[in-house]
Amino acid sequence: MVDTGCLCHSVIDETLVRTNKLKTKQIKPRPLLLANGKKTGDIKEIALFELDIDGRREDCWAYVAPSLIYPLILGKPWLEINDVIYMAKRRCLRFGRRNKGLWVRASGWHLHEEPLAIKRRVAPFNKDLASLSSVTEFADHLREARSSEKTIIGAISMDDITRALQPKMEQSRAEVTASLPEEIREFVDLFLDDEPNTQRALPPHRPGIDTKILLQRDSQGREKEIPWGPLYGMSRGELL
Repeated sequence: MVDTGCLCHSVIDETLVRTNKLKTKQIKPRPLLLANGKKTGDIKEIALFELDIDGRREDCWAYVAPSLIYPLILGKPWLEINDVIYMAKRRCLRFGRRNKGLWVRASGWHLHEEPLAIKRRVAPFNKDLASLSSVTEFADHLREARSSEKTIIGAISMDDITRALQPKMEQSRAEVTASLPEEIREFVDLFLDDEPNTQRALPPHRPGIDTKILLQRDSQGREKEIPWGPLYGMSRGELL
């Protein structure tokens, strides 16, 4: 969870640290204060781990605290260090500049209600993964999941996304055919990889017919800077 009201860098639940055997480091005891100023105990260690948010990875640390409601809370200092802006109305985070940054939506936008015939899918927590949600949204989804007779399909895990983005293993014609719906299996040739020295091979490069991309120029005749940013400004989940 991202919490702009949390004044420390980040806090992680002690049970999560022990269960996933995260690397920890002892520190000088520091008092843990609530918003009303009351002390609830001392923080005696920090956890070190890799944080993955929609493909954006960073080495992260967090104070280890017992009995947190959320597994991980990213606080205001973390937002400032990473130049992150929380867009409350759009329920998303923006990393970096508006036109060149990464946009991350709150979890829950991709949830769908399906018939009971579809089984619930629950991905195991991985120490390299992190999710984004708001307090009220998480509570609403939890109550709905417990009370509704319908099955909710949750988001795929970051492991699934990472595997989908990795280079694919070459498949045989029979394997490709079996993976296609019956209605389009007659077009299996369109789904096969190009093979050199066959009819499906790409034509050889023909010099002299290259296509140029003409860049725009400013008032002084100089080429304008090419903008950079994530593909279409979309998160990994949206791209898939």
